[in-house]
Amino acid sequence: TEIGTSQFSFALQDGAWTVTQADQFTGLTQTAEMKISADTLEPLGEQKTIQATNTNITVTTTYQDGKVGIKANVNGKQQSAAMDVPPKAIDNDQLLMTLRALPFAEGYKATYPILVTQNALKVDMTVTVQKQEQVQVPAGTFNTWPVRMTTSQGTQTAWYQVDAPHNLVQYDNGTNRMVLTQG
Repeated sequence: TEIGTSQFSFALQDGAWTVTQADQFTGLTQTAEMKISADTLEPLGEQKTIQATNTNITVTTTYQDGKVGIKANVNGKQQSAAMDVPPKAIDNDQLLMTLRALPFAEGYKATYPILVTQNALKVDMTVTVQKQEQVQVPAGTFNTWPVRMTTSQGTQTAWYQVDAPHNLVQYDNGTNRMVLTQG
């Protein structure tokens, strides 16, 4: 059953990628604009809005000097927090698009700290590239690299097109599945 859509777009300007994700789900609208260093793929900052019934949230993050500053407005109430940024950290909102830069090879495995800034939470994620698999979605049939992402909270899988630029073809977080409908 379809519950909504997610649309990703990219722009490169002044040495930084801007990755925009716009989600429209039943009862939820979410927009995130994440800035990422074009050279290192390190997070630089984000502006995010979340709207649902009785919920209006804006989160702004700024990464600088090994820390991330988090400012939030939750239903009119201002909140702030800060977190240390460990080496090789990936912001959760950049994760699916940043994994496109993995050195895809069956058996590749690495662990990354993932920062879920809207909750001021850090989780370690182990990423493992699986054996190539053919996947059929509404946009067509693709040869993919399945990438298993494991944390203490569970396992997710993303399927990336074998051919560069390794587009995300399918994603399953254990509850919901996203599929590519158009390239």
